[in-house]
Amino acid sequence: MNKKGIFCGDIGIDIILEIQKHTQPEQRQDSAVRNVHTLPGGSAANSAVVASHIQVDSYYMGLIGNDNYRNLLFDDLKRHGVKLDLVKEAEGNNTLITVISEEDQELKFYSFRGVNGFIEYGAIPEGLTEDYDCVHISGYCMQNTASRDHALALIRDARQTNTLLSFAPSILFSCSNEIKKGDFLANFDIVIPNLEMAQCLTDQKYVVDVAKTLRQMGPKIVVIKMGRDGCYLSFEDKEQHIPALPVENVINNLGAGDAFCGGFIAAYMNGMKLEDAAKVGNAAASITIQGYGRHDSVPSYEKIKEVLPDMELP
Repeated sequence: MNKKGIFCGDIGIDIILEIQKHTQPEQRQDSAVRNVHTLPGGSAANSAVVASHIQVDSYYMGLIGNDNYRNLLFDDLKRHGVKLDLVKEAEGNNTLITVISEEDQELKFYSFRGVNGFIEYGAIPEGLTEDYDCVHISGYCMQNTASRDHALALIRDARQTNTLLSFAPSILFSCSNEIKKGDFLANFDIVIPNLEMAQCLTDQKYVVDVAKTLRQMGPKIVVIKMGRDGCYLSFEDKEQHIPALPVENVINNLGAGDAFCGGFIAAYMNGMKLEDAAKVGNAAASITIQGYGRHDSVPSYEKIKEVLPDMELP
């Protein structure tokens, strides 16, 4: 029987605009777009899709609006085997994320969270999480009152049922002062930020100090995503850098971090050692960046076995 995981957060549409280098318009100017891609996305949904391909029964938990993208989003989740039991429909627009992809530059994101940011999910039945092996929370949940209340209720329930809790911060959440005033991260067994987010959370610069400070904030396991440099793993008395896999043909790094989370969580849920789970996460990210967007280059179980031929996967 497969392990079961809840992935709580946003689902939506990524509109990727490819532009030539240094062609972003100045005030009152226009600029041509070289190519455009409209694809299903959303941080929690992306991770759920990846985990679903790695021997986990993934349940996306969130809202889907009733706009013109509704059917596309539902069909995409179904196509990738994500369970829909915890999805609710809402009156309003879905999340839209416009991504500016400029040659050799960091991606720029303009996000409208739609129903997931402004409409309440509703009450969570007491003990809901008892039937699941892991609950993963996307940091975007913490950016608006409605989704924050929902996430906090889910976290409380998971703690009461001793269900494994994982958290992937967003950059806006990480750079706010709110997190530094409390013990929020102590709720989680696993925290998975990228290096920039982790630096914001800790006011530290170097990854060793960043990881140490994050551990002092409460989580048992810290995994810092470092892009082309792989990831840095900190747990118990161990610190370990896990190198990234070489990739010759990078198409777009959109969704790499979400893929890492889905791969890492799925591998760990299936009993793999943390070091090996981190390698699976790296592999999932490396496969994802060889395609456009989030789901058109899904790191399937077969693809991960292909890039990690010496590893015994569950």
